[in-house]
Amino acid sequence: MKKILVISQGFWPEIFPINTIVNELSKSNFEIDVLTGYPNYPKGNFFSGYNPYKTSIIKKLNYRIIRVPIISRGTNSKFRILLNYLSFILSSIFIGGFTLRKKKYDIILVYATSPIFQSYIGVFFKFIKKAKLITWVQDLWPNILKDTDMIKNNFILSFLKFFVKHVYNCNDLLLAQSLSFQKEIKKITKTQVNVLYNPAYSEKKIFKTKFKKKINILYAGNIGNAQPWETLLDFLNSKEFNMINLTICGEGQKFNYVKKFILKNNIKNISVCGFLKGKKLEDQYKKNNFFLIMLKAGKDLNKTIPSKFQNYLFHNKPILALSDGEVYKFVKNFYLGFASKSENIKQYVEMFHKIKLLKQEQYKEITNNTQKFYLKNFSQKIINIKLINEINKI
Repeated sequence: MKKILVISQGFWPEIFPINTIVNELSKSNFEIDVLTGYPNYPKGNFFSGYNPYKTSIIKKLNYRIIRVPIISRGTNSKFRILLNYLSFILSSIFIGGFTLRKKKYDIILVYATSPIFQSYIGVFFKFIKKAKLITWVQDLWPNILKDTDMIKNNFILSFLKFFVKHVYNCNDLLLAQSLSFQKEIKKITKTQVNVLYNPAYSEKKIFKTKFKKKINILYAGNIGNAQPWETLLDFLNSKEFNMINLTICGEGQKFNYVKKFILKNNIKNISVCGFLKGKKLEDQYKKNNFFLIMLKAGKDLNKTIPSKFQNYLFHNKPILALSDGEVYKFVKNFYLGFASKSENIKQYVEMFHKIKLLKQEQYKEITNNTQKFYLKNFSQKIINIKLINEINKI
């Protein structure tokens, strides 16, 4: 039985795709430990019932969760988020390393959301445990920092690129969450890079959808700097499209901006309901008949596949993609909904006119396409089989 240490700063009860991955892997012939911090994403406050100032080991189903002390995201300021990231790295290496000092592992699997620095935890455990290291890359670093205007200094970006190259080269295998990621990562490392998409968060049942003439759109996800909120809100505030209803569910750095914009302009057709999960989120999936996914214009930012895409596909309704990259191509080429280039008002207008004229037969065709596309490419079963194959080959 192979022993696997999964490293991920975000984990249950926070909502991340890695939760599903670990649940599925634990049903196979693996012994799994998860090294993580204490839940505080996305609002920045530690979840009720957790003591974030001590180390804890919890047995859950067929795996163990090892939580190390961290600094919370707090107000989600850049400085506080940086402290949150650094505290997890240092705590995992020193406290996690001591806690797991007698434990042996065959595989270290890093689920590398931003920042890529947490992959160094994997490098540390690789060498002290003499294990194989796999990093599943979820964000392109340092590219994403430039595209979201987090860092503009070219010297710092060059240093980070050198750092990322070193981390990649320490791996035995890299998994990329999109084809575009794979191409970019291959440019800076000789380590084997394979594509492995994220699964949906949950698969309770395949949704049956009904055609409705009224246009109700759901955006469920991060309200941050990676999305073109200014462009979208201005567009939907115009008289021509104020019959379109948009519900925004989520939290993030742009949350207050979005709320203030709606109040200031007295916009009636856009509502913000904050972060939802469980039945409340499922109710929003049922209530709305279109799902929105969007990314700012940016060469590297649009190479990602946001995890909301898989969840939208599973819930089996047309997707509206305001994006320049891989998601745009999926929606366009496989007729999963309607697509517009990011921040292109002319294409926004054309897209929403098509939606207004949509017939029931077209709607049904799209929903059939989303279901087939999901089952073939993103189902938990498919992703789990592919990941197990990667683990067993290494």
